[in-house]
Amino acid sequence: MLDDAKHEIDVLINSIEQSKNEYQSFKAGWEQKELHLMNCIKQSEDENSSMEKEISRQVNLLKDAEGKASATKEEGAQLEKTLKEVGDIFEGSSWGSKG
Repeated sequence: MLDDAKHEIDVLINSIEQSKNEYQSFKAGWEQKELHLMNCIKQSEDENSSMEKEISRQVNLLKDAEGKASATKEEGAQLEKTLKEVGDIFEGSSWGSKG
C-alpha cells in the first residue's frame, strides 16, 4: 500500500511537471504571438503615418497645380482680350485697310 501511494505521488509529480512544461510552452507561444501582434500594429501605424504624409504632399501638389492652371487660364483670357483689342485697333487703322 505504501508502494502504491509512492507510485501515485510519482505519477502526480510527473503530471504536475508535465503541466508546468505545457504551461511554459503555451506562455512562450502566447508571448511570441503577442509580440508579433504588437509589431504588426507598429508597422501598420508607421504605414498609416507614411500614407498620411504622402496624401498631404499630393494634396499640396494638387493645390499648386490648380493654382497654376487658374493663373494660366486667367493669363490666357487676358492675352485673348489684348489680342482682340490689338485686332480691333488694327482693323480701325490704315494698316488694316485695303486700298
